[in-house]
Amino acid sequence: MDPLQAFQHLTQIIEQVNAILGSFIAKEVGNIKEIAKVAHEIKEEANMKEENQQPIEELENHFYFSVEKKNVVFASSLDNWGFSV
Repeated sequence: MDPLQAFQHLTQIIEQVNAILGSFIAKEVGNIKEIAKVAHEIKEEANMKEENQQPIEELENHFYFSVEKKNVVFASSLDNWGFSV
């Protein structure tokens, strides 16, 4: 595998991890909205108001992995190696 192919493969892995992370974020935001809706319906004070909730895109940008953000590390404790990209 040449360096360009290796970079493309690692980039695909990062994209796949971010896609999975995005589905978790969307699910949790949906759960939070449902909890707030139920709390409002039974006249309880909700800790989060709709206008204070961050959009999904903002959460994704905060939590996503990106080479540009320098928050990507590949490692193996079994084989005792690691590197950042």
